[in-house]
Amino acid sequence: MQRLFPPEVEFVTASVAACDGVLLPAERVHTERMVPKRLREFTAGRVCARQALTQLGTEAVAIGVGSQREPLWPDGIVGSIAHSNAWAAAAVSAEPAFLGLGLDLEPDEDLPAEVLERVCRPEERAWLEARPSGDRLRLARAFFSAKEALFKSVFPRARTWLEFEDVRVDLAKDDATFVAHILVPSTSAVPMPPSLRGRVAREHDHVWTSVIWHR
Repeated sequence: MQRLFPPEVEFVTASVAACDGVLLPAERVHTERMVPKRLREFTAGRVCARQALTQLGTEAVAIGVGSQREPLWPDGIVGSIAHSNAWAAAAVSAEPAFLGLGLDLEPDEDLPAEVLERVCRPEERAWLEARPSGDRLRLARAFFSAKEALFKSVFPRARTWLEFEDVRVDLAKDDATFVAHILVPSTSAVPMPPSLRGRVAREHDHVWTSVIWHR
């Protein structure tokens, strides 16, 4: 899955069930109301993040939580954390040309039909209709994940909250890359890019997506 990112990005994954790491005190303060399942996933994500920082040659400091639950990275670092009930992952970079990273992972299974209507725009549903009927809801999961990765890549800097209908994803026929188009203007001083490219991988019964916001 390292193909999700270029060499300038450190990418770490871990099994949630097998992760034996612990939270730092500054991370633990954000977990008081978490149920055990959520706590295990949060812990595994933070452990991956600190390992990625170490591999980057940066001190493995506590990764805080922002006002919209986004990870708070050290100065000069961009990154993203993702997790499911089975896997956790983190990607970080100190590359000055990167303004943001987005990483998402979802179970590689059909997206519920009622969720598809909320996630996919008419153009995306038309694209899905052209695919074999047995593949449509599974491919729809990639649209969901791609938009989540995009949100994670732009929000920490642009501070603009995006809804699913605010983004149109053009998924390649090989289901390995996509272009995500942002259809609304920024609401902060930092303008969002009109579009960003992303990558898709299907490994370990999950869909993994990545986005990099370049200068």
